[in-house]
Amino acid sequence: MADADPDFLAAHLLRGVRVASTVIATTILVGLALPNVLGALDAYRPAWLVLAWFAVLLAVALVDGVLVLRRRSWGPARWPVAAMILAVSGAALTAVPGPQLVTPADPILGTVGWLGVLLFADRSIRLLAAFLACSPVLTLVYVGFADRLDQPTIARLLLATVSIGGFQLAAGAAAMALRRVAAEASAAAVRQSEIRTAEAVAAQLHADRDGRYEALRDSVVPLLTGMADGSLRPADPGVRQRCAVEAARMRRLFAEADDTADPLGSALAAVIDVAERRGVVVSLSRLGRWVQPPGDVRGMLVDEVAAALLSADGSARVTIGGSEETVAVSVVVERGDVEGGIRDRGDVHITTLTEGDRVWVEARWTRVPAPVS
Repeated sequence: MADADPDFLAAHLLRGVRVASTVIATTILVGLALPNVLGALDAYRPAWLVLAWFAVLLAVALVDGVLVLRRRSWGPARWPVAAMILAVSGAALTAVPGPQLVTPADPILGTVGWLGVLLFADRSIRLLAAFLACSPVLTLVYVGFADRLDQPTIARLLLATVSIGGFQLAAGAAAMALRRVAAEASAAAVRQSEIRTAEAVAAQLHADRDGRYEALRDSVVPLLTGMADGSLRPADPGVRQRCAVEAARMRRLFAEADDTADPLGSALAAVIDVAERRGVVVSLSRLGRWVQPPGDVRGMLVDEVAAALLSADGSARVTIGGSEETVAVSVVVERGDVEGGIRDRGDVHITTLTEGDRVWVEARWTRVPAPVS
């Protein structure tokens, strides 16, 4: 679920509601409305209007079933379809004799509303309620034209509107409520997955950092032991160089523990700080914005520059720059003790040029694009 659409669970559950609504609407059309229409077919004037009305509603129900199977909704098409349903329903009412309005022979009362549930169950409850109100309003208008506004007819109309319309409105409201609940549950599942992923990444980073601390211990302990037992002399330039290198590595590990947006820059700053403590005048230039390399690559980039920077005696100029696909760290030092040449260290390309007492070192890493599946 970490990379899933937050609406996936909502769409999955809502599909079940849509399947149920389609089955109910189709069953009512075929099992209830059709027998009533066929039973009163001789009374309709003309009968083909009612048959056409039934064919249109059945076609809408079947199209909705296809959309459900294809996991699609009506979209903007719901509006012209809703208008067409109301239009053909109004036309069908003109074929119903006045005495048979608000009776089982009435073709639209209690039937049209289920098509509204199909069209508007994934929209606003107000839109659904407005559509459901259209069926009894149309019937009331034709009852008035037929001069049937007597108390029994009005009572039957109100009873049918409240009972059938209430059921239809409840079905639409349940679908909308389920959609909201499912969306919240899906978002919660995504958040939990993101937390688990962050914990896994943090655990891996911690393990990697422990490994680097172990490697640092293997190089620092012999150095400290040698100075403690007198086998290594702090005044020896080689020992001082080793101390500077190990101090830079320690500072880089401390910098990696910081919550910073630029861990490469922080690690490089730690090395520069050690060089400046040795009396080297260092200038730093940042060019553009660069991609952040992985931790192991970052260590190699800084190590190559640190070797030249910590051997400098005088001044040094450090540059860090790159793009969204590459990052390069370079240093120009005076009186540096580094061998020239071009080589690769893993994914890092290293170029070293010497000219007299001046040394230029560049370490460059380019991100390898992910394979296209």
